[in-house]
Amino acid sequence: MLANQNRTVPYCLAVLGITWIAVGILRNLGIEMVIRHVVQVLPLFLAVGVVQRRPDWMSSIGVALFLGWLAGMSLLWNSWRRLMEANSHFIFPMQEAVFTGIIASVATLGVLRAVRTGSDAWLGKRLALLGTALAAQLTAMVLGTLVVN
Repeated sequence: MLANQNRTVPYCLAVLGITWIAVGILRNLGIEMVIRHVVQVLPLFLAVGVVQRRPDWMSSIGVALFLGWLAGMSLLWNSWRRLMEANSHFIFPMQEAVFTGIIASVATLGVLRAVRTGSDAWLGKRLALLGTALAAQLTAMVLGTLVVN
């Protein structure tokens, strides 16, 4: 079982995943969009289970996933900005923007807590965990986009 100070990272992972699924529901584009978002958050929910059993992996896995989601939200916001510049009739998705802001805030908190958690694992193992978590998240993002296309 995790100590009280280490529960923040799994909670942040779960909140991030639930919020992204809510964005899929909000878009109101059908069940395909919800399935897409569920596929994209599978690594987050898998990580919740892993870090509860292996707390020493928390910092490596958490940092990779949270930074991946921060990068994803940055790309999304940048695409909205470009759409607004290119198309004067673009309607800004305010509800989605609020939810992605929540995701970015939770991911930032998660990164800060994961870094503070630290790890006793040797550097090679930590880098392997970080790379594996990031690869799993990127794969889930790509697979999720294939659900709709």
